[in-house]
Amino acid sequence: MPRRGNISKRDVNPDAKYNSKLVSKFINSLM
Repeated sequence: MPRRGNISKRDVNPDAKYNSKLVSKFINSLM
């Protein structure tokens, strides 16, 4: 939780193999 100011959400890069943001989110949650 930041002490001051707002932090923007990080932009998720699409997966290299499937070119899908959903796949990259899933893989990041597994790691």
